[in-house]
Amino acid sequence: GGAGRSARPGVRDEIGITTADYSAFENSLRTVQTAYGQEDRAALRAAVTPEMFGYFVEELEANHAQGRVNRLADISLLQGDLAEAWLEGGTEYATVAMRYSMKDWTEDRASGAVVAGDRDRPEQITEIWTFSRPRGGEWVLSAIQQAG
Repeated sequence: GGAGRSARPGVRDEIGITTADYSAFENSLRTVQTAYGQEDRAALRAAVTPEMFGYFVEELEANHAQGRVNRLADISLLQGDLAEAWLEGGTEYATVAMRYSMKDWTEDRASGAVVAGDRDRPEQITEIWTFSRPRGGEWVLSAIQQAG
């Protein structure tokens, strides 16, 4: 829905990223952030590479050790711009600048009290997400970098 879908002029695209791929990237954003906010490890594992899964689990366990839970909600992609898409061996990669909004707050696990962030006010985030897939397979998230 409504997200800008554009490869900027001069962008290297060895794959031919399609509208269906942009939809997959948008779905991945929602799936990954929703799963993270619900601490749903099975859903996370299915949506990301093993390396990314390990990284997310470390964060979830650190929160757990502090008696906290990081909630994410109302995730909405505002714009997805392809930065680069390439083929390496039998694997396709796409790097996309993802500008999105979501509510991001941290609760005390026992009381539900908000200890950081704002459960009512969405914030805008821009990150560089890299996706990978075996040729003809499903995209999974393989890296996230902060933009700028």
